[in-house]
Formats: sequence, C-alpha cells, structure tokens
Amino acid sequence: MINPGIGLQYPETKMMLVKILIIQRLEVSCQKNKQAIRRNIKICTFIIMSDKISKPVFDKRIFWDVNFDALDYDGKASFIIERVFERGDVEDIRQCRRYYGDEKVSEVLLNAKYLPERRLHLAAAVIDKPVTEFRCYILRQSNPGLFPY
Repeated sequence: MINPGIGLQYPETKMMLVKILIIQRLEVSCQKNKQAIRRNIKICTFIIMSDKISKPVFDKRIFWDVNFDALDYDGKASFIIERVFERGDVEDIRQCRRYYGDEKVSEVLLNAKYLPERRLHLAAAVIDKPVTEFRCYILRQSNPGLFPY
C-alpha cells in the first residue's frame, strides 16, 4: 500500500495516488470475481457431465442399409446427421439436433457432399444459412446435369 500522506502538495501526485488506489481495489475485486467464476464453471461442468444426453431414437427406415443396432452415434456422427436430414422426418431432425447440438449439425450439413434439393432447402431453413454456403449446392452448380426436356 502507498502512504497517502507523502507528496500530496502536487495535484498530479494526488491524481496518480487516486489512480493507483482505484487500480488496487479493482485488482482485489477481480480476484474475488475470478474465484466466483471458477466456482461457477466447476458447478456447470459437474451438471453437464452428470446430465448425460440420451441417445436419439430414429426410425429404422432411415438406416435401412446398415445394421441399425450397431450404429456408433459418436464415431459416425456426420453419416448419421446427413442420413437423418436426407431421409428423416421432422421428429428425427429434432432428435438429431438435440443430441448433436446446432453447431455440429451446421458444420456437418455445410460440408455434406450430397443432399437432395428439397432437403437442402430444409437444412438451410433449419440452420438458418443461405443455400449458397452448402458444399453440395456448390458441387451441384459446378456439375450441371442434362437439361430437363
């Protein structure tokens, strides 16, 4: 601590002293806030870790060509998300978003190599991104098919 009686005859010294005292008080306040924040982070981490998200319940028709009982929901997340948005209904999409989260779903859908055109527009509406940001849309534009006569 600084002794407040030293050098108070100069106005700039008074201002510096006031600034130093304010900074010291802020540092003490910041230390208390850091401790409170750390405590809150530990509590939130405990809650998140203890509250496991149950596996989604998808319709078996979506995964007709693979062994439904042996699906690895975490290891094959991109395959599952793409397949749910390609062939699932609204409830399946809700389950997918609940389990994987919007960030993961957005990342996978934006990088998907193929989505049917109708499902591409549905995915764009669900994740609130323009269709032009999707990889499958860009690939479709750069490889046009035959003209539909």
